[in-house]
Amino acid sequence: MKTKLTFTLLATIGAMVTTSQASLVISSLDTTSTIDFTGFTGAGLAPSPAAGQLDSDTWRVLGLSDGDSTFGGTHTSGDFARGSDADGVNTGGGDAFDVDPSASVNATLGVHGAGSDFTPGSFTLRIQNTTGGTVTGWNLSYALYVLNNEARSNSWNWSWSTDDSSYTPISTYTSVEAAAGSPAWSNVENPSVSNLNASVANNGFLYLQWSSDDVGGSNNRDEFAIDNISVTAVPEPSAALFGGLGLLALLRRRR
Repeated sequence: MKTKLTFTLLATIGAMVTTSQASLVISSLDTTSTIDFTGFTGAGLAPSPAAGQLDSDTWRVLGLSDGDSTFGGTHTSGDFARGSDADGVNTGGGDAFDVDPSASVNATLGVHGAGSDFTPGSFTLRIQNTTGGTVTGWNLSYALYVLNNEARSNSWNWSWSTDDSSYTPISTYTSVEAAAGSPAWSNVENPSVSNLNASVANNGFLYLQWSSDDVGGSNNRDEFAIDNISVTAVPEPSAALFGGLGLLALLRRRR
């Protein structure tokens, strides 16, 4: 049975820490943390998550007909807990989509929009900085999957914030309106950003948000899923490095 995890990252350059339902706390610089949703079964959100649930201290869902979730709240029924699926669904809400049925399980965080579900709506990931100092640079990436089985297009936008109020876009995507002839899950994008300038004080938060809305077409909507979210707090160049660069520039001018 999985419980809420708050992990301490090793201060090892280039190390990789992988989590699934864990609370994402960044305590070391230059260490990559990845959320791959292993073990998530679409069982909702809770502050002390049971097996198959997400940690609500870390995740929030807005725009469902059953209401909005809250950071730290318990939301384990209805639209918040639509279970696990590999194919298209007709009921709006959050799911754990298996985007690669040929493998054992490749669980993701997914959603199926409906007239009153996720149109508009958003997933928000809250990341806490506990490094002991202010972090000013971030490396971020994730994978986006779409099941284009319906004749409607929807937007899928990725943005960031340090106050959970004003969000700055990172990437945008709009799904194809015409349904695919043989619908199957497709990894349509792998957006990334290097050294994002976002100042987060010690014990403060960086917010990543994935938002969606209707764009064109009619009737039912495609399914979206995100996976392999990668976060790295980037250390600032040291004073010694700046001094070395200045000395090098001076020597070049004297030649």
